[in-house]
Amino acid sequence: MYENFYLLKKKPFENTPNPEFLYLSRNHGEVLASLLYAINFAKGFVLVTGDAGTGKTILIQALIKELGANAVVTHVRNPQFGFTEIIRHLSKNLDLPFNDQNNTFDSYHDVKSKLEQMDKAGKRVVLIIDEAHLLSEKCLEEIRLLSNHETENRKLIQIVLVGQNGIYDMLQKDSLKSLRQRIVINRELNALDMHSVPKYIRHRLRVAGRETPLFDRKALLLIGEKSRGVPRIINRICDNALMRGYTFQTRKIGTRIVKDIIEEMATPQAASVPTPGNKKKITKAAVSAGVISLFILILLTGHFSKSKPVKDTGELAVDGMTLHQSETAEIPSPTLMENSGPPIHAGTLPVGKPVPPKPVEEKPAATLDQEGHAVSPNPCLSETARDRYGIGNDTIVDLIHMANPTLRSVKDDCTGRELVYPEIEKADLIREDSDGTCTIHYASFYRIEPAAKLVEELMQRNENAMVVKSVQGDDPVFRVVMGKYETRTAAERALAHLEFNYLPFLQGNPVRNKKVLLDVLENIQ
Repeated sequence: MYENFYLLKKKPFENTPNPEFLYLSRNHGEVLASLLYAINFAKGFVLVTGDAGTGKTILIQALIKELGANAVVTHVRNPQFGFTEIIRHLSKNLDLPFNDQNNTFDSYHDVKSKLEQMDKAGKRVVLIIDEAHLLSEKCLEEIRLLSNHETENRKLIQIVLVGQNGIYDMLQKDSLKSLRQRIVINRELNALDMHSVPKYIRHRLRVAGRETPLFDRKALLLIGEKSRGVPRIINRICDNALMRGYTFQTRKIGTRIVKDIIEEMATPQAASVPTPGNKKKITKAAVSAGVISLFILILLTGHFSKSKPVKDTGELAVDGMTLHQSETAEIPSPTLMENSGPPIHAGTLPVGKPVPPKPVEEKPAATLDQEGHAVSPNPCLSETARDRYGIGNDTIVDLIHMANPTLRSVKDDCTGRELVYPEIEKADLIREDSDGTCTIHYASFYRIEPAAKLVEELMQRNENAMVVKSVQGDDPVFRVVMGKYETRTAAERALAHLEFNYLPFLQGNPVRNKKVLLDVLENIQ
C-alpha cells in the first residue's frame, strides 16, 4: 500500500523469515558462523536458543541457504506431534520407507547405510528442529539416539535444536544427561543493542530498495528504546509507522508518528486519527480516508489482534513480550560462551547461558601487496591467533577463516568481532576426497612464492606434495597438501610422523581416535 509512496520495491518490515532481510549483528553473525562450522565439520549436536522475536527462524533460513546443495536438510518447524513426525519428515527427505503401523523406519540398518552413502558422496545430512523447547524428555532422548549413527571419525547426521531459553531447564534433568553431554556448540541469540537498532532498520530499508533515510534520528532512538531491540517488535512498529505516514502523506517518519503507534500497540483502539507532527492542514475528507485506511489495515493484517491493554503499569505488551514505556531500556551487549572459540567436545559442555567475551584490542588495518593480489592478514587477526595458539602465521589464519565463513576477508579488521577459534587436532588436517582417498593439509600461504618453495623442499625429502589454489571468502589462498593416501588410516600413519613447523602446537600431539574418546567420556558417569 505504501511502497510506491516511499520508493520501496517491497515491504521492508514483514515478520516473515526471508533470509534476504537478515541483519547480521555481531551476535547473529557469530551464531550463524558457529552453525556453519559445526555442520561443515560434522560436530553432531548444536543448540541455539533465544527469546521470542530475536530472529531464530530467519537465521535458520539463512543457514539453509548458505548450506546449499551440499546438504540434505530436514527442517521440522513445529514438532508438536513428537518423534513420529520428526522421523516421518526425515525418512521422506532421505527417500527411506516409513512404517506407518509402527510409526518408525522400516530398518535402522537402512538408515545408517543411507547416511554412509550420502557421506561418501560429500553430502551433509542435517536435521533442524524448531520450537525445540516444546519437546518432551522422551522425544529429546529419542532424538539423541539418532546421533548414534557415526563413523570412526565423524557424525553422519548433524542435529540442530532451536528453541526458547526454557529448554535450558529441561536439559538440566538427569534423564537428559547423555544428550546434554553431546551438545558441542551452544549459542544464544540476543536482542539488538541500542546502536544496532538504527542499522537494522536502515538495512531492511536498503534491501527493500530505499537508500535515503526514512526515519529521523530521534524516531530511530525511540524505536530502539521502546522495542528493547527485539526485531519482531521493531518490525511491527516500523510497518505501522509507514502506514500511518502514508495516510498523512508524510515523507519522513518522526517521533510523533512513532509515539502514536506505540501508544496504539499498548492500547489497541481504533478511535481517531491523530494530527501528524508536521501539523499540515488535513481536510475532513482526508481524515475520513485515513480512518478507513487504518481500519482496513487492522482487518487485513490483524496487527493489533494479539496485543493486550496494559493499565497503570507503564508497560507495553506485544505478542507475549513486555516493553517498559517509562524507562530507558538498557540493551545487553551480544554475548558469547567463554571458550567459544575452540568447540568443546562431548562430556565437557556445561549447557547454560553464554557469558560475555573479552574485548579484542584494536589493531591497525591490513594492506594488499603492490599488485593487489596477495592478501596480508589484518594484524588484529594474526595477534589474536598468536595469543590463542602461540603462532600467527598464514596457516593458522587460514584455518580460523575456514571456521568463520561470515568473515569475508582476513584483511578485515576483526576488532570487537566474535569469531570461532577452532580446537585443532592433527586428525582435523586430513581431507577426504570424493573417491575415498585422503590428503593432508600441511600449510597455507597468501602468496604463491613461499608455497612453491615449501613444496620444493618437501619433494627434496621425497615427500609427495603440491600447491592447491583455493578461494576462502574473498581471499585467494595457496594451500600445500601432502600425499594421496588410499585410506584414512594410511593418512593418519603419515600424519603421526610429520613435523608441524607451521602449527607447532601440534608437535607431539597424538592422532586421536575421536570415537574412542567420546565412548570413554560417556562411560565416565
